[in-house]
Order: sequence, then C-alpha cells, then structure tokens
Amino acid sequence: MHILMVGMGDTSRRIVPLLHAKGHHVSGIRRQPRGDEGCLVLAQDIHQPDFSALAPIDWVYVILSPDQMTADSYQRTYVDSVQPLTQALQSHPIQRIVFVSSTSVYGQDAGEWVDEHSPTVPTRFNGQLLRQAEQAWQQAWPNRVTVVRPSGIYSAERRRLYRMLEQGNPIAAQAWTNRIHIDDLAGFLAYLAQIPAIAACYLASDNCPVPLDEILTALAQQQGQTARPIDPAAVSGKRILNAALKHSGYPLKYPSWRDGYMVHSMNEV
Repeated sequence: MHILMVGMGDTSRRIVPLLHAKGHHVSGIRRQPRGDEGCLVLAQDIHQPDFSALAPIDWVYVILSPDQMTADSYQRTYVDSVQPLTQALQSHPIQRIVFVSSTSVYGQDAGEWVDEHSPTVPTRFNGQLLRQAEQAWQQAWPNRVTVVRPSGIYSAERRRLYRMLEQGNPIAAQAWTNRIHIDDLAGFLAYLAQIPAIAACYLASDNCPVPLDEILTALAQQQGQTARPIDPAAVSGKRILNAALKHSGYPLKYPSWRDGYMVHSMNEV
C-alpha cells in the first residue's frame, strides 16, 4: 500500500521503518521537514494540502500535535484541518484513515474503568476539541475511520513524570494515571495496517493503570531521591481498559509502566 503520514513527529518517524519492513510505500507531510523522517516528506501546511503529485494513497495516518496547549491551537490543529485534508484526499482510493486522538476525550475522574464503549463527555477543552475532530473525520469518511486514543505517552526523551519529581510538590494520592510507551504506540499503529479486521476505535494504553503516587515513588527510588510527601486527595483520574488492543493480537513490548521505566526489578513500593 501507499501510506500517507499527516504529521511527522516522534511517533510517525518510528512508524515509517515498521511500515517499510512490511513492504509499504510511505510518504509524509510536515510544515518544515527535518530530513530524518525516513521517507519522502512534502513541505505542506495541513490547512492547504495538495496531494495531486503523489501516487494513489491507500491509507492515511493523521498524527498531529498542537503548537501550544490552548483552545485556539487545538481548534486549528485538529478540527480546522479536517475539511482541507478531506478535500485533498478525495481523488485518492482511500481505504482507511487512522486518526490519533487521546484518552482526554473521556471526562471520567473518579477512578472509573474506561473502555472503547464508555461515554465520551470531556470536561476540558483539549478533550472536547479532540472529540469534535474525531466526529468530523467519521462524518467525512463513514466506515473508513479508525480512532486511536493513546494514554500518557512516554519514552526516554519524554520525561514529564521526572520533571514532576524535580518540582518537589506533594504527590497526589489515589490519582490514577495510564501509560503507553511510544514504541508500543508506534508498533500498534503500524500493526493495524496488517490485520484483516480493524475496529473503529482503540484505546492505546498498557495493562497497568497506576496511582500517581506509586509510580512517582518508584521513579524517585530509581533516581536515588527521597519520596515526596503524599497529598491525601480524593480519588481522581480514570483507569484505561485496553480490551480492543488486546483483542487485536498486538503484543505489548512494555505491558507495564515498570517495564517501560525499567523499575520492574526493584522492590515493590
């Protein structure tokens, strides 16, 4: 197949060699190509795309990230880009569009278990606008869209939790968090292109939701730091159930946050 990557960030760059290994031809678009994407990348704005010079496109991955964590940036990046991208793709024999969203489309915040069938009633602007973008893609391409909702993406380069440790604030107890290693996210997204039956929605998360205080305490021990004081807050967050991902047959490389953060050999905390 000829596969188009709309957006060439960290995740997309990890997907490209996996698709090449399966014999697919890959092209991409990015506002300013870096030169290390591993495939032909066109310098294009997602609001003014032109795919007329490309070979017929069979699959599309839409993997975008906003410039800023603001409502305007989310609106422009995710929602406003659907119509121009759809128009540019109309002349191509599109079989499937994979739109990468986020588990922020779920508003549950009292430790509930959430899966692909749970209601999406986001309470924050990012989840609300991502849900609008999901619906816009689904309306533009009925029965040809798969939405993938990753939880907290991490890697050696993405050190958000370590930065939280450095800030030294008390750890919120009973605040559930969910993780997916970027290699598993990329691996799963590439895996979708080789399975015979693809679902309309997947939650991309590992097998082990974890209270924030537990994971931060483990990371503090890993770094040789003293665990921070605990803030005994009420239960918050949600627990992601990755039922559809498991059913797909994809084998997680990092099934637990302990594997991904390399703290699985330490004593339990």
